Amino acid sequence: MRWAAMTSNRPKNAAKTLQAYGKVSWILVCPERFRADMKTAAKDADVTVVTEEAFLNEMPRRLHAPFAKGFGGWRNMALAFCSKEKKDVVFLDDDTTPQNNVLERFDALMPEKGMVLGKYGHHVGGASTALLDLTHALEKFNQKKLREKEFLRRLEERLQGVPPEQRPVQGAGAVGGCLGISAATAQNQCFFPSVYRVEDGTYAALCAGNVVQPSMEEAPMVRHEKEGRPDGLRSELQSDLDGNVVAAYVVAREKNEPMAWDDLKKRIRKGLLVDYFQEKYAKTEFRHPDLDRIAQLQVRVSEAQADDACTSYRDAQAIWLEAWETA
Repeated sequence: MRWAAMTSNRPKNAAKTLQAYGKVSWILVCPERFRADMKTAAKDADVTVVTEEAFLNEMPRRLHAPFAKGFGGWRNMALAFCSKEKKDVVFLDDDTTPQNNVLERFDALMPEKGMVLGKYGHHVGGASTALLDLTHALEKFNQKKLREKEFLRRLEERLQGVPPEQRPVQGAGAVGGCLGISAATAQNQCFFPSVYRVEDGTYAALCAGNVVQPSMEEAPMVRHEKEGRPDGLRSELQSDLDGNVVAAYVVAREKNEPMAWDDLKKRIRKGLLVDYFQEKYAKTEFRHPDLDRIAQLQVRVSEAQADDACTSYRDAQAIWLEAWETA
């Protein structure tokens, strides 16, 4: 048996997602200020609404570590409930709707111990995908191969952090909005509690069980609708730079494969295409204040902060069994 889980602070989005997936038992984690709205959003669905504040108030303080920070902490609240009930769990975000029989596919693919990586459709990539499309548009416009009107449209969308629409990619890795975890693995491994959105990839990288990466034909797939916001691309790239450096550092330390700090930062900058954009932007005549700010992005976290993150993860993992048993 499995439950579905969602973490959300957007009641309207949550209502749409709950309706889209039909009859399924849900765990929905949200801030206390959204409890009433979430109850309304969930009125026609089988949903247990858990607020962050109520959960922590009922949990002994010595067991707060897995739940104390950001996105990973919220997911751990849902994971704890499913672990206690010995349920497999499928995480589905509030900006997704099913593109196939998602839950049934997770059921069919779920290993006894491990996880299943579902896929995004529509808005497949994140900030680095938006940056790559923006870089290509900038190059074409500079070469007079793209009309100004089309360039400005793409510029506006990408600066808000909205990636281009594209088909799902084979081997794209873990996405937290379409992710299945077996009960056995949930009971033995918590998410990395972090203020950065890196908990999904970190979980897959450290998973001791079987990580199932289905083919395009058999994969559970959801339509991902990315919402833009002012300064979205720059702020997401900054968060991704810092978060991915920290996550890679934690994974390397946990696997006893440490890397030199400067080498790690260079690898993440290259992987997120920040260096590529900076190189191409320097060669164009077009200038825009938001692009100038993106061109100046640097990793802001220190190695000492990454060390602290390692300690936080190890502290959380050390008490995870007792934590979910107490939930």
